[in-house]
Amino acid sequence: MKNKVYSNKEILIFEGFIKLIDSGANINNIRVSDIAVSAGIGKGTVYEYFKSKEEIIAKSLLYNMQIEIDSIVDDIKNYNTFEEKCFTIFQNLMDGMNKKFPFFQVLLTSKEFQQIFNCLNDGVQEIIDCRMYILSTMREVLDLGVKEKIINVQDDKEYEEAVILSVTMGLSNTNNGACKVMSIEEMDRKKDFAYRMLVKSLN
Repeated sequence: MKNKVYSNKEILIFEGFIKLIDSGANINNIRVSDIAVSAGIGKGTVYEYFKSKEEIIAKSLLYNMQIEIDSIVDDIKNYNTFEEKCFTIFQNLMDGMNKKFPFFQVLLTSKEFQQIFNCLNDGVQEIIDCRMYILSTMREVLDLGVKEKIINVQDDKEYEEAVILSVTMGLSNTNNGACKVMSIEEMDRKKDFAYRMLVKSLN
């Protein structure tokens, strides 16, 4: 995927912010000075690249989202069969639930949501591009499933997309908001159920 190119200093600032979140810092209490210290640069340098903390958060979200999507797609490409690729997608979704820096969670838990959202407006096309890229990758996986005669060709692409999103979103909400770590056996059961649901819906 063709991502936006950031300067070394911008990346340091993004990673400094992400490091704070990963360490358990409350997003509402983080100051620009904290981000500067975490990034190992001066506060004044931060303001040379960003106007506010909210802009840093917004751009960090976009930067992190692009990296994660590229990582997931690369992971999918390491496998050969339809089933293996599906299980890789499911595993990545479930792994994402345990991360401290999920895209939407940061948006939903910040008091400065509106300011962050306004800053994200400049990156709306990037969000759209990321979504289209991951959907395109999933469709390639489905084409492989058709080739292997596991699922049928779908003339209705809107239905196909709805199935993909339904299965993946259902899997990402599998904990029903509970903060617990699933056992490997439980994760395997969830992935197996999602796979059977996907295959049944596309036959």
